[in-house]
Amino acid sequence: MATTTKQFQVFKDAVDSHMSKLLPDWDYQVETADTKTADAMVSYQIDTYTAVVSLSDNLPKDYLVSDLKKIAYHEALHLLLAGVTSLAEEGSRSQKMDKAEHNIINRLCNVIHK
Repeated sequence: MATTTKQFQVFKDAVDSHMSKLLPDWDYQVETADTKTADAMVSYQIDTYTAVVSLSDNLPKDYLVSDLKKIAYHEALHLLLAGVTSLAEEGSRSQKMDKAEHNIINRLCNVIHK
């Protein structure tokens, strides 16, 4: 299994669309990478508003377009909440904080991508 060029382009286009609406002041790159067990992930520097959004380089060929768009939205929402989560990280980020962040993200994803 390897992520196809088409899968990457669908994901990138969706990330670009969400970023332009939600976070137009951020600089970011979209890439494929070994994301271990995740289909996608994001890393960021909150102080410089920069991010790298990574799509797994090992997606199955039958991965749905709708799912690619949903995970792009999911990763953009992580960046939307980055300011809040970075405040929590100044203390000790807990599993409860991760769960709360994902609860918000998953609810928003389900509103947009049913």
